[in-house]
Amino acid sequence: MLIRPKHPDFMHCRIRAGFSQRKLARESNLSSPFISQLENGTRNAGPQAAKAICASLDCGFEEIFELISVEESEKGMEVGGERETSRSFFNLRRMGRPRFSS
Repeated sequence: MLIRPKHPDFMHCRIRAGFSQRKLARESNLSSPFISQLENGTRNAGPQAAKAICASLDCGFEEIFELISVEESEKGMEVGGERETSRSFFNLRRMGRPRFSS
């Protein structure tokens, strides 16, 4: 099972609680890029991160996260939309490969 943030509920809950992405990251002991990636839908949360975020925002898990099966996630990746492209790009950058050939 994957823990995926609900969009735009995650961002709305953060804003209603009066948190910037950076402040939420500090409060929940996570990185601000991670919070940004959650809001943009490019990352999923782990159980501990989801629990820390819910505690910081004082909201229930079901309000801002949803559980999806790995099979559902793989079906979405087969479509090959924007999400797959950005994830492939991210993996290339992380492995230190050049983005463009010269």
